[in-house]
Amino acid sequence: MSDETTSGPASSRRKGLSNRAKLLLSPLIVLLALELVARLYVRVTDEPYDSAATREHIEHTVAAMSPYSDDGEDDDIVPHPYFGWERANNLATTFQDEHYFTTEEADTSFDVLVVGSSVGASVTNRAGDRLVQMLSADARLTGRPVRLMKYARAAFKQPQQLMLVCYLLSLGCAPDMVVSLDGFNEMAFAVGNGNRQTHPSYPGIDQWSVVVREHAVGPQALDLLIEFRQHQLDAQALADTTLRYGLTRSCVLGSLASARLGGIRQRWARAQQRYVEHVTEGGTRAATSGPAFRGRPPAAVDAGIRTWSHATETLHAICDGRGIPFVSVLQPNLTDVDGKPMSDTEAGFSASDTWAFAGREGYPKLRAAAARLREQGIHCVDGTRIFVDVTETTYADGSHFNDRGNQLMAEFVAQALLDALPVP
Repeated sequence: MSDETTSGPASSRRKGLSNRAKLLLSPLIVLLALELVARLYVRVTDEPYDSAATREHIEHTVAAMSPYSDDGEDDDIVPHPYFGWERANNLATTFQDEHYFTTEEADTSFDVLVVGSSVGASVTNRAGDRLVQMLSADARLTGRPVRLMKYARAAFKQPQQLMLVCYLLSLGCAPDMVVSLDGFNEMAFAVGNGNRQTHPSYPGIDQWSVVVREHAVGPQALDLLIEFRQHQLDAQALADTTLRYGLTRSCVLGSLASARLGGIRQRWARAQQRYVEHVTEGGTRAATSGPAFRGRPPAAVDAGIRTWSHATETLHAICDGRGIPFVSVLQPNLTDVDGKPMSDTEAGFSASDTWAFAGREGYPKLRAAAARLREQGIHCVDGTRIFVDVTETTYADGSHFNDRGNQLMAEFVAQALLDALPVP
């Protein structure tokens, strides 16, 4: 009887359950062992594993892979007659602002118009509350609610900011202060344009050509777009799974997810580049590229800085003529030599040869150009070295900041605005 019981159906079920339990436990035991080894290893390194930092890095990486994501909008871009392109829902915001400046509320509020590139958009969207808090604490603004007009746009470069401000003023918008946070795109896109025989003063050819060229959509272009989009979806799916199940709490799983996401981003960047190269091969060159630029990269950097300088001078003159304080703030970038002691995370970020050259060769010239503007009485503030004594990670990639970096940049911009406020 006992032998039959032992070898009966119930015993078989128990053995089956036991075997399945072993199959489930084995990977868990291996994972726990790996986690223990990894934790011991990172404990003796200079920068131990940081779960919160890994989570933030994953969030920022996915955000950076969404075109124009730093301007806080998800709508499709459309051509704009005055400054290249815009998003459809931003057009609605613009005309809401036009109406706002006909109301009594505009007379009592302190409206700060922020223009610039994706860095300006990231700072105002992710750390705008800190900027408003610092401005609101100043006695000169007592009783006046501070309102940010968020018009910084990803991939913008001068003179797009200048044209945008002129357009808003022509609609009747009357900000109490204007700040432009820029500098890097003007150099990097100038070099990128020059490499494609496009005039450095034109908008970035990678974006501009897609907006205006008819063959931006076609069988080959669609194939390239599908590949590009699939990498975006893969990155989003990986990030969603990693964050939903809290895998960043594991040193092993968090690091693996971050590394895999980095690989997807590299493939996404290559797919994007192939699409841009396809789009820029054809079309009417005069309409998209302007006078052919055949100078070397150093000449493109110089041309980009000249355009930035003249556009900044003009912005100052226009605002000054209307009694509006204007502040220009130069943004920092990891490509700026000795601009920041890099953390291990930041040392792993890579920049294209174009961007690396623009930052390395351009920043000394850009700072010199800003000094000349200050000699003319223009409130041009050098923010390129605000991280020079910061050893912690402040960048989410080679150009954009993480939450800590955005906070520090917002505080710097707020102080620059306070310094430019008229004394009663």
